Amino acid sequence: MKSTTSLVAVLFASLFFISCDNDFSVSDDWQDVTVVYSLLDPTADTNWVRIERGYLGNAPASASYDQPDSLYYDSLVVYLLEINTNGDQVDSLYLDRDNTSRDRQPGVFTTQNYRLYRTTQKINEESTYNLVVKKTNAKFTDASASTEIVGGILPGRLNGFTFTNPSPLVGGIREFEGYVYLNPSDRAVIYQIYFTFNYEEYDINTKQSVDKSIYFKYATVDGDAATRDDIRASPAMALFYAAIANQVPYDETKLRFFKDIDMTAYAGGDDLAKYMQLNQPQTGINQTAPEFPGIDNGIGLFSSRTDVYLANVTMRDYIEQQMILSGLLCDRRFAFIKSNTDTQICISVPGFKNELGPYQ
Repeated sequence: MKSTTSLVAVLFASLFFISCDNDFSVSDDWQDVTVVYSLLDPTADTNWVRIERGYLGNAPASASYDQPDSLYYDSLVVYLLEINTNGDQVDSLYLDRDNTSRDRQPGVFTTQNYRLYRTTQKINEESTYNLVVKKTNAKFTDASASTEIVGGILPGRLNGFTFTNPSPLVGGIREFEGYVYLNPSDRAVIYQIYFTFNYEEYDINTKQSVDKSIYFKYATVDGDAATRDDIRASPAMALFYAAIANQVPYDETKLRFFKDIDMTAYAGGDDLAKYMQLNQPQTGINQTAPEFPGIDNGIGLFSSRTDVYLANVTMRDYIEQQMILSGLLCDRRFAFIKSNTDTQICISVPGFKNELGPYQ
């Protein structure tokens, strides 16, 4: 089972939002600002909500780095209200406070009194969830947010969010042919596909082999669940080759043999898509950032995300050969086994295109 955690370095993200939101001014008197980050996942066994404090005042931000009460609230009551498709509240999910400093990297901010809020109750992918952050201190204003849940089956479709090409059928051979198709996810508007590229590296001096993997983003695709169209990701193959070349160094003492690819596809909700747009550089004549609803009486992100996973995907022989022969990967010494005794590598001849030749 998996757990879903919130994203982003909260304090730096909070400074970004404060700078972009006209409701806050850096010259204002002290204000309490609730910072919320959470991506609810209906397939997760545990869902997490990260709640911290941002604030405006005259002191520099560095004055708060080692002060827990500048980063965390002493006491909160945090819960989710489940709203069904008819707009009726059907459940209340109270979140437990978790003081474990999980996945914390070394840094300048104190970990004293670090906490997250979690629930192990099932998130219903057909529902909408309202987050309520109630503060026991009367001088602080409660915060709230709302999100629909991605991941359901679209009307008129037989399957929910899943791979359709390569095929996910159990026992079948899954082959990558240069593109990925997905069934759309209910209420999702953005998709990202990541590859774990697995290969064997053989040292020609020591005669030893080691399994290696690299991880990279294959594609980002916008989608509209209302269209019911398959999600199609087919970036230029040169981008695929470049992603591999960037992480596999040149080494004339190595031979490399492709094994398989593990694929993970993520589907994200509307607010997550807007958040990602806000964090991208604004280019072109129109420098207007997309409108972001944010958190009521706070800042941050409260949205939904889910994912599907497909392991042990091979490549069609001609796709693998094209990869080996590409100008970006020819010198990375990926080898192709034509038969049990015939190993071929890319040979680059000036004035001629690359070709496969026997490894000497």
